[in-house]
Amino acid sequence: MSFAPTLKYLFVDSNVLTSLTITPYLEQLSADSNHLTAINIDLSAFYKLRKLSIESNNFESISQPVYPFYNLQELSVAQNAIPGIHLPTIFSKLPRLNMLNISLSAVGTFGSANEVKQTRLKVLDLSNNTLTAEELEKVKNLPGLEKFNIGGNHFDHFEADVVLNNLPKLKTLELSDSELTCDFTKYIEGLAKQLHFTVETYVYTDQFKQKCGGQTD
Repeated sequence: MSFAPTLKYLFVDSNVLTSLTITPYLEQLSADSNHLTAINIDLSAFYKLRKLSIESNNFESISQPVYPFYNLQELSVAQNAIPGIHLPTIFSKLPRLNMLNISLSAVGTFGSANEVKQTRLKVLDLSNNTLTAEELEKVKNLPGLEKFNIGGNHFDHFEADVVLNNLPKLKTLELSDSELTCDFTKYIEGLAKQLHFTVETYVYTDQFKQKCGGQTD
């Protein structure tokens, strides 16, 4: 499906689209809940696309649908089957990105830890994937990050100092749906107070009291 070359905003959620063609002047596209496996582009050296949401489709990687869009600021590819991503390449290809949502996508790998660096990213949602503590500890060179959602992954603790001390602007850390150890849950709550950010765990719930025999002060 293709559209008028001067179209700026396009919302085509919940259809049965299998392909789209993006024109250079399109600035925002929402095409969630379709059957997309590819995005086609007009041959152009410049694209204005700033916001792209392609949740709940059939993409198996990020590279094909988004790398041509240098000006992209917000990207959501949640609920696609993307087992491996390469954050250094994503940030290199999309240097203006300030919001990235790759939740519920079976992501298990990030790429090289030393190469992951981006100063503009403010929101990163990696929740409900298959990330281990070792992979998570690679995300430590995002000095502009304010909201970080990593709940529902495959770890019960991680080296919080390694990650969080390198996120000086962090305001919210979301760990809901994580099977954290009791000691780590208490530790991360204390660290949040020390570093002045909000952490979402289950520490003040009956579930925590039953599992760990109490709650933090």
